Amino acid sequence: NSFFTLEATGYALLALLKGGHMEEAAVTFRWLNENRGIGGGYGSTQSTMVVLQALSEYLVKRPPPNDLNLLVQLSVPGRSDTPWNFNPKVAYVARSSQV
Repeated sequence: NSFFTLEATGYALLALLKGGHMEEAAVTFRWLNENRGIGGGYGSTQSTMVVLQALSEYLVKRPPPNDLNLLVQLSVPGRSDTPWNFNPKVAYVARSSQV
């Protein structure tokens, strides 16, 4: 894939999101993820920035899955465990813990 194709597809994803076409945007999002280069980039700096902006916009606008229910338990020797529960109500809540 050329850098121009990736960049143009990034702009297309942004346009789909602006128009509220989430089903079409999901297909475009998957295609862009599948065409990521080695090291996570998309060729040129310009195309990488456009694609990353589009992917970020998609993730912000996409609602979390209704069946999301994930329990993460951080275990460090000598400290009490730190549990984090991820569900639709708190999917985007920031969490942190000093290790």
